[in-house]
Amino acid sequence: MDKIFLKDLVVKTLIGVDDDERRQPQEVIVNVTLDIDLSHPAASDSLDNTLDYRDIAINIREECATTEFYLVETLAEMIAGMCLEEKGVEKVTVSVEKVAAMEFVGRVGVEITRGK
Repeated sequence: MDKIFLKDLVVKTLIGVDDDERRQPQEVIVNVTLDIDLSHPAASDSLDNTLDYRDIAINIREECATTEFYLVETLAEMIAGMCLEEKGVEKVTVSVEKVAAMEFVGRVGVEITRGK
């Protein structure tokens, strides 16, 4: 299966369980890999026949900016669901990483894989 990926997408969202975390939106890093057949888009060389990864990135950023989460697991699940609604996507892997969640760890997060 072919893949379209977005790496190191920075989004801001209200996320966390502690009061300190929930005072203002935090930056999280999102990585998405979409499993999709790209043979037709490659043959046609037309954006009309493929997913526009710019639109996917914008939609993820907008949804994150307007939704609150307690868990990174919930955020990852929401992003996976959005991606599976895209035409032709068979499977998606999403990782969500909180930056500076702990003073002695660079990033913490989760990675999930979902399919149709």
